[in-house]
Amino acid sequence: MSNISVTVAVVLVIALVVVALLVVLARGGRLKTFRLKLLKGLFDLDGTIDTDVNAGQRVQQSVKSVNEVNGDHVEDLAHKIIHWLREQKPQRVRGCYVLTETTQDNAQTAAKLYTRVDGEVIATCFFESPYYGRGDFASNITEKAWFVRLASADVCDDETVRLARGALANFYCKASLVVVPKDVAISKIGGIFCHLSDRSYLAFIAMNNAQDTSSNKGLVFSGTLAEELFAYFKGFVEAFATP
Repeated sequence: MSNISVTVAVVLVIALVVVALLVVLARGGRLKTFRLKLLKGLFDLDGTIDTDVNAGQRVQQSVKSVNEVNGDHVEDLAHKIIHWLREQKPQRVRGCYVLTETTQDNAQTAAKLYTRVDGEVIATCFFESPYYGRGDFASNITEKAWFVRLASADVCDDETVRLARGALANFYCKASLVVVPKDVAISKIGGIFCHLSDRSYLAFIAMNNAQDTSSNKGLVFSGTLAEELFAYFKGFVEAFATP
């Protein structure tokens, strides 16, 4: 493995642990605004955090689930999907996760994931329009799934909302659009967050590189952190879903 590849892997795992810390801490009553940038735009987050006495334990569990090597022992659907992705594109970095290197790689990974995931699926859309027209990868989700596209009002005017909801109404599965108002503090993480049918959790995070959008990195993983992120965004879905 080249030194560059090792460096990228280490940076992404460290960034993931930082996300774990922020999201796990985002519970309780006293909120504080934060904005986080790593490596000149490679990783860029903003939102709010507070304190939780159980945060340390959950972060330790998250780090363990991200770094463990699972070998040939596949326990749940999330791990099966990760192993399937790794077989599609073998990677030199060992571990039960998948690294992506470019924006195109991210798009291909998302398209593949949508053909395999089921259960509850939340896809965040904070940096671009939630209306993808006929090229919407999410339209391939199984009819047994429940899909939500979670967007920000910053990228949604009334016409965009109308078009997006019209497109989602034609999905095979139950699908909806939830828009978070502009004045709501939320960690703007682009990704796909799943609570699968066997109760395992899977997440795909796209790392925003503001300086070079063609080199956006990504990470697919499972375990405690994936569960925390799903629960975090589902809270906003439940708070702002249209009756």
